[in-house]
Amino acid sequence: MSIQFSYYRNIHASHMILTPALEGEPWEKEMLWRNRPRELILPEYNSRNGQTQLWYDITGKQAVDMLAELSDISYEIFIKICEAVVAMAEVLDGLLISPDILLLRPESIFFDNQTENVSFCCYFGNEKEIGKSFHELLEYLLAKLDHKNVNGVQTAYELFEYTRMDGYCIAEIKKILRKAEYTENVPEKITETVWKEEESEYMSIPVENKKKGILRLWQQKEQNIFGRIRKLLQGGKIPEKKVEPFVFEPEPEINMHQQNPTVLLADLPKKEYGILKYEGNGTCSELSIDHTPYIIGSELDCDGVIPSGTVSRHHARITRKGEVYFIEDLNSSNGTMVGGELLNCRVKMSLQAQETVMFADEKFRFI
Repeated sequence: MSIQFSYYRNIHASHMILTPALEGEPWEKEMLWRNRPRELILPEYNSRNGQTQLWYDITGKQAVDMLAELSDISYEIFIKICEAVVAMAEVLDGLLISPDILLLRPESIFFDNQTENVSFCCYFGNEKEIGKSFHELLEYLLAKLDHKNVNGVQTAYELFEYTRMDGYCIAEIKKILRKAEYTENVPEKITETVWKEEESEYMSIPVENKKKGILRLWQQKEQNIFGRIRKLLQGGKIPEKKVEPFVFEPEPEINMHQQNPTVLLADLPKKEYGILKYEGNGTCSELSIDHTPYIIGSELDCDGVIPSGTVSRHHARITRKGEVYFIEDLNSSNGTMVGGELLNCRVKMSLQAQETVMFADEKFRFI
């Protein structure tokens, strides 16, 4: 079954729209709508052009696949997603509802921009059981995972391998996650650098093993010394290291004209980039779009930082194709407007010269 995704935004909210709209058992819907589990996004059923659609309110949330486009998935986010899946599965089991209704796709799992809580979409009639869906999600996350955390990568692969098993238990994943949490909380062994003479290199050994390491090195050195003495007593000769003769070879003369060729200023490539000139009342500065993709937001890791409480951490993204710049809203909390038009999430709009761009209530002009 192919699920179609589309997006719509107005002044009040941002929605993800899914079709086809499948309905579950009446008692399931009644149970969910009465209890409304936290971090489970329940859809509204709307009819458009004779077709029923599922509308999910995703205002102020960013999908996992969007986060993965901005940067590698950190181990902390990876664990948070896994723990949230297990927790939501347990909540649904407590309501006697199959956790298969969770749509575990990167584009339908969301992080709240304010609380950083993980949210899932409820989709009745999901053809995949949660075990397979979770395995496919892990496969996606592994490809996007930041591999700098060795323990984290090991845990991720352990989870992935475990979910290969037929009929594995979601609850069993909690044990792997607990073990991972324990491993992360154990302080790393302090190491000292020791000169290893035999191999002419430095080696790092744990401090608690320092005495053993030094003793081992001295034992090896003693064996080498006694071996030399034995060989001398037996009338043998110790081979001397061969010293390669040094041969002086004059460097070829360099033509100074070739070494520093004259470059005409007209031949230098012109630096071309777009500019967002600030026209608001705050303390923001001009943004020079000297590369793409160019992320704009209030977070310090953005390419263009707008220090405003109304601007989301990762608010919008600018890309370029040929000479044309495009802008898209990253499902920010307060929206992005171009030429007075509010952008839908994930929809790219071209930027025209002298066009106004509003990031929440901060006004810029593209030049």
